[in-house]
Amino acid sequence: MWQPAPNRRNRIAAALALLATLTLPHGAMAQPPSADSPSPVTAETRIEPRSTTIGDPLTYTIAVTHDPDIKITPPDPLTHFEQFEYLDQGATTQQQADGRVTEEFTFKFRAMEVGYYNIAETPVHFTAPHPDDASKTVPNRIMAPKAVVEVRSVLFKDGEPEDIRDIKPIVGAGPPWRRYALYALGGLAALMVLYFLVRKIPKKRPLPPAESQPVLRAPHEVALEELDALEARQLIQQERLREHHFMLSEIFRRYLGALYGVPALDWTTEEIMENLLLRKRFPDELGRRALEILHSTDWVKFANAEPDAETCIGNVQAVHRFVEATLPRRDLAASQKSPSAAM
Repeated sequence: MWQPAPNRRNRIAAALALLATLTLPHGAMAQPPSADSPSPVTAETRIEPRSTTIGDPLTYTIAVTHDPDIKITPPDPLTHFEQFEYLDQGATTQQQADGRVTEEFTFKFRAMEVGYYNIAETPVHFTAPHPDDASKTVPNRIMAPKAVVEVRSVLFKDGEPEDIRDIKPIVGAGPPWRRYALYALGGLAALMVLYFLVRKIPKKRPLPPAESQPVLRAPHEVALEELDALEARQLIQQERLREHHFMLSEIFRRYLGALYGVPALDWTTEEIMENLLLRKRFPDELGRRALEILHSTDWVKFANAEPDAETCIGNVQAVHRFVEATLPRRDLAASQKSPSAAM
């Protein structure tokens, strides 16, 4: 019999002791947070309702409580809900009485398949002041804890029926065994004739199967094709602007990852730009344009304000221009993929 998930809130306290230890000079030791002072960053998850049926919406919430000088990057748990239909998302901020800040990131989905789902931990990235230099920040992350949700069928929602019984089998004449025996003998004879005919047919030597060669495509070809497919969907004309920006952000991040060899889909904007700007042959102008595109798409994905059609069109054109600016030059060596890619 189905049992509901325990009625409790998942909560995790992420201490920054490891961060302080890594940033202190050699020989110094980081003091762990005392029992009287709260952790600088904590995260918890909620799913409401914990038990639902197919077609009903549910809300997944990640609540992050932190010190006011810590900056939180909005988390992205969409990969944990591939078997659910995405509906909407939002974010709220609340000041606590002790001066700390609580940010709640809500994601709404619709249950599509029956099952008991264990939602994996979701990374929450943030930046904290450097222990030795307050003008600098250090990136880090914590893991929002797991969550569970039960999706049931709409049948027997109010309990299984007790007054339905199986009917008795139909009583009829016995099976025609004699006719079945004649059919079996006839089929056996036909199989024997077919067997002897097949043995007399000369066998042809089979040709070895042709080995299929994988087709390698340049990153800019894939990106331009995906941009054309996005425009063909006409999401802007249908006023599905948030969905448009989610798809545009993934196209641009996939292109950056393929072009520069970084996991752009999993990294935050700060981590991507920090990696690219450390490359000696990465132009500052390309860095500025990439940062503008990432910030613009992040703002639309995670802010409460709705974008307008002009912003959507401008972001698509900006991605087009970035791809065209990083096209491979024919006069470079074959091992160099683009004029700005640092090896």
